[in-house]
Amino acid sequence: MSVEDKYEQMYHRIMEYEDEIHKANQRRIKAGIKCLIFVPLIFLFLLFVTDSDKVIFLVLWIVSLFIIAIYLIYVEYSDFLLQEEIGKLANQEREIEGLIGSETESLQNNIVDTLKQLEEKKDMKIEQAKERVSKRLAVEKQGIAGLLGNEIASDEEKDKEQNKDKEQNKEREQEEQDEKHS
Repeated sequence: MSVEDKYEQMYHRIMEYEDEIHKANQRRIKAGIKCLIFVPLIFLFLLFVTDSDKVIFLVLWIVSLFIIAIYLIYVEYSDFLLQEEIGKLANQEREIEGLIGSETESLQNNIVDTLKQLEEKKDMKIEQAKERVSKRLAVEKQGIAGLLGNEIASDEEKDKEQNKDKEQNKEREQEEQDEKHS
């Protein structure tokens, strides 16, 4: 076995080791995030179940959050340093892979899409409410115009028809957007 083959094997072992540690760090991060969720719930439960001083549980809760945050930062930073050192050993410019980075981008896109859909629905409901109010006003004006003998009603009917056309166009656009998202 030549020296190059030994170096090649050593390089592959180092890369496998780095990959194993990276996967272990991902599991550690997931466990830390679960602790961020469950430890406060445990303290909240104890706060209401026991009759002891509430301030103690509040202090313990805050201290535990700081400890868990320090742990998460330590795991992320150690993984970053490991990837950086492996990149130096390999004499390559490697993109440093985050422990939870790729999943958060897709989650962010899903949240943005959902917020846009909610905004569109809200705008549609506002427009529908405006239409109902304008219809009621038109009816009231027609009643007043009938009493006064004015011709306000004909102008209001034209506005009503135009608003109705706008509402139908918006509903068609909303249906098209819903079909695109589906």
